[in-house]
Amino acid sequence: MEGLAAGDPPDTAAAPEAEWHAAALPPPLPRTLRPAGFWRRWAAAVVDAVLLWFPVTILRVLLGLPLFDVDLERESTDADAIVLGVSLALSWAYVAFMDASAAQGTLGKQLLAIRVERVDGARLGFLRASLRHWAAWLSVLSCGLGFLMNLWTRRRQTLHDWIAGAVLVRWEEPSPPTRSVA
Repeated sequence: MEGLAAGDPPDTAAAPEAEWHAAALPPPLPRTLRPAGFWRRWAAAVVDAVLLWFPVTILRVLLGLPLFDVDLERESTDADAIVLGVSLALSWAYVAFMDASAAQGTLGKQLLAIRVERVDGARLGFLRASLRHWAAWLSVLSCGLGFLMNLWTRRRQTLHDWIAGAVLVRWEEPSPPTRSVA
């Protein structure tokens, strides 16, 4: 190191750039975020399925269909087609609107402290929430493998999360600071 005496300060030409990068980072979020695991997501889906079962069951009763149809030899009717169409539309509207709302999740997700976000942390829009909902059928059609992706992906994403660029996170409010009594 020629030209430097023992007491000379080191070259700090890179320091302003490093300060700029530190200033450009967003402030830390006032919450704790962890990916939502498989069983928590499954429990939220069960809660939502139970909630959606009630209006569909009422429709089945109004159309004169049996509550639990286990007769595989029965011919499908127009009423069956109506129930199927209403069920698909109702589940899509419920999931897409709730996931895109300020609550960022369905009632089941809210109950289990799960929020749906884009991978960049922003709120999901309605179109992206709709894409996520319909892409879930790919997870179903893959014999459940799309759901099981949650077990080995870094962000705990399923196939439909990955397609929609979404991630489900556990939402926990930070606990207030505690005072120690000395």
